[in-house]
Amino acid sequence: MSNSLSLLEFPSPAISGECTVDDRRILLVLPPLWPPLIPPMGLAMLKSHLRASGFINVRCVDLNCIDSLRMAEKRYIEQLARWIPKTSRGILGKLASEVLQNHLLVWRNSGGSVGMSVPVLREIISLSFYRVPPDELISQLNEIVGRFFHTLEDCLSELYARETPEVLGVSVPGLPTLAAAQAAIGLYKERCPNGVAVLGGSIFLTGLAETPDFDDFRVQVAADYFVVGDGAADFVNILRGGARQAKVRFAKPPGFTPGIGSRTTDPDYSDFNLNRYPYIGTEQTISCPFQCGFCNLPRYLGPFRKRPAALIAEEMSRLYRRYGSQLIFMADSLLNPIVTDLAEELLELEVPLYIDGYLRVQDSLCDRETAEKLRLGGLYRARIGVESGSQRVLDSMDKRASVEQASGTVRALASAGIKTTVFIVVGYPGETEADFRATLEWIREMQNDIWQLDCSPFTYWYSGQCRDDEWAPLRRPLYSPMAKRLLPLQSWELDCEPSRERVYRRFNDVVELCTQLHIPDPHEIREHYEADARWGRLHENAVPRLVDFARHKRINECRRTKWLAMASAGGENSDAFRF
Repeated sequence: MSNSLSLLEFPSPAISGECTVDDRRILLVLPPLWPPLIPPMGLAMLKSHLRASGFINVRCVDLNCIDSLRMAEKRYIEQLARWIPKTSRGILGKLASEVLQNHLLVWRNSGGSVGMSVPVLREIISLSFYRVPPDELISQLNEIVGRFFHTLEDCLSELYARETPEVLGVSVPGLPTLAAAQAAIGLYKERCPNGVAVLGGSIFLTGLAETPDFDDFRVQVAADYFVVGDGAADFVNILRGGARQAKVRFAKPPGFTPGIGSRTTDPDYSDFNLNRYPYIGTEQTISCPFQCGFCNLPRYLGPFRKRPAALIAEEMSRLYRRYGSQLIFMADSLLNPIVTDLAEELLELEVPLYIDGYLRVQDSLCDRETAEKLRLGGLYRARIGVESGSQRVLDSMDKRASVEQASGTVRALASAGIKTTVFIVVGYPGETEADFRATLEWIREMQNDIWQLDCSPFTYWYSGQCRDDEWAPLRRPLYSPMAKRLLPLQSWELDCEPSRERVYRRFNDVVELCTQLHIPDPHEIREHYEADARWGRLHENAVPRLVDFARHKRINECRRTKWLAMASAGGENSDAFRF
């Protein structure tokens, strides 16, 4: 496995006469560990903005495409799997990633000190799996993490030596990438002491800048500037020297260009090896028009805004012509306000495009004729926030949706062959055992109309969620002061029912049920292949398999789909699929 980071060469764009050409070497990096679903869209959009502003020497690198770094995560999970009882294996993947992200932070901030890290790691693992790990396991995990940082430093050293960046921009989309971001900035300041390091990313959507940990976070990360929010304009101001006195830049919510009704997205993916990603990415709306209790987008991104469907289709067609991908992931928080009009616009394109994105349950989507029109227009996969099978919990969340609407939406989309990813949240504050059992019954009822079930335990953030004023009196630190000294950010829990331990048990119960019902939660390509095969057996109108997009130059089947009367599918008897 190679650590090589070969960057594609690309021509410099024409620079507007109003811009002064600036040839400083700017390097934009996405550190590991972040799932490589799409090439880093935030970096690609920032690169486009910088080049349009006159900064012509910009490079982007995604360190998540380095196999040896990704293998560390796999080895870490495998090591934990040898210790976790079989009855808890279902939750291993999601919880192991959370444990790993904290382990990386502890290792980084303890300087690799075993004496400091062992008691903290024991606490972190115990609060995830509710079993006390032996020292031997911690020693094995420490060895994996140590090798990870050694490999990461080699990769970064090679990268900095080749690119000699005068400005380093590091994107931190979430906690899994924070420790590597710290390492990237720390090594950069050693190798390029006169360079400028800027950190931004959606990690700030968790209310980070409003927490009491923010000052400690800034000290431990040691960037020169922190951009909070959608900060392309602030990044340009930093480069032009307009932000020298403000180390933290609070960007305004992203807006639309006056007079056009849209903002420029047009990401520049030319630096990335697109064969490493199943999708190309785009984003065409901002924020969300709803106020679900656990969500933070309306607080940080302002009112919901959208682009006209015709402009969206035009940009997606341009992405296809430029990069050749028919499969497009839409990173928008909610597609409902645009998906019907967009499907009609996509039907007019010469080459069919397939879209994957997030939908909210609603009455209009319960109609099979509507679902069929969306399928013809290219809707490939719908990621649906069902959240709970209990109406009482949905009302508590302020979802403004019913369990019946959730069932109707999922059934209609599945009958059209559209892959359905259903999101479930267990342990919302106040969820009772009866509420949880209602969710399990809903999953059983809907099993053959669910392509993937993605379950998560409820997570509380210090600030930013729509209900945070109500929850603030109940919050308490999750980890001890000793652990907090090695973690840049404190994790929080709520002192209410259900307890954290009960939430995690319910989480495991959902995963075990899905295993029994053969409902997958695929992440690796092999698992996708098996999940798509199951979907094809259940639904005659099933969309193409993910692997088909890699094997064919062009797929046109959505224009030729003949709708079949779908009887209710019975239980699946095959023993070939055990997820």
